Amino acid sequence: NMNLISLNDHCVIIEECEVPLYKLLHDEHGFDVITCPFRVINEFGGGIHCATWDIHRQDACVDYFPNQDYDAECQLDLNNYFDKEVLANDAIKNV
Repeated sequence: NMNLISLNDHCVIIEECEVPLYKLLHDEHGFDVITCPFRVINEFGGGIHCATWDIHRQDACVDYFPNQDYDAECQLDLNNYFDKEVLANDAIKNV
């Protein structure tokens, strides 16, 4: 589950049971991670980010992905993007 609230470029809030996400963000990437008990809400769909209001920031808007080609991504035909043969073989293995 990657549902989180980003407070700034180095501090996030995540659900306290998300131990792998905590390890990834805190241990591997050096984020300050605030945890809170929120698992019961997840039972109804969505997560901590989905269940909160937008945060009003007093700083400027920052594009953390300046090399992202949003126009090209919006043109992708996701119905034909993935290798259907590989997906079919994986589905057979999991039966």
